[in-house]
Amino acid sequence: MQKFTIRGSTIAWPEACACCLGPYTHTVICEKTKRLFLGIATVTRTFTVKVPYCEPCTKHVLWNESSGTPGVILWTTVVFIGCGLVGVTLGALLMTAFPKDATILPLVLLGLFSCAAPAVVAAIYASRKLRGRPSEPLDPSHCRAKHAIEVADFSDKETSVIVHNDRYAALFAKANPS
Repeated sequence: MQKFTIRGSTIAWPEACACCLGPYTHTVICEKTKRLFLGIATVTRTFTVKVPYCEPCTKHVLWNESSGTPGVILWTTVVFIGCGLVGVTLGALLMTAFPKDATILPLVLLGLFSCAAPAVVAAIYASRKLRGRPSEPLDPSHCRAKHAIEVADFSDKETSVIVHNDRYAALFAKANPS
């Protein structure tokens, strides 16, 4: 891990993935936000960089930047419960449209709206979220599962970044001579 201070806010990126040094095909946004409370207002400044990564490293970074599998489970549960509440409400409204001596059809509709539909929506949600999960574990060529580059600090005059991959740090130093 090395820290670099660059004059200004323009960073020259080496033509390699910041994590594994393979050819980069994607970029992942890395941000640093500063907040200054001025008594009656808060001033917020954000510095954003697009860090180059290959596709497998992009998946690892984005997956670990989010809450991963526990987050997918939690949000899938929230989606299921939310859709279930909406379904129960719609099913109850539909049941009022049927006469009191109706057959089992209103109960079947209530079951569909309150259980089956939310289960389908939750399953679709979970499968879409899990699609972004890394397909294989990191091999030794990767420096870490999270961001390989972090913005440590920034101002109008200079930007400080932390490079977690020592091999990439050598390329970064050549691209950004101080």
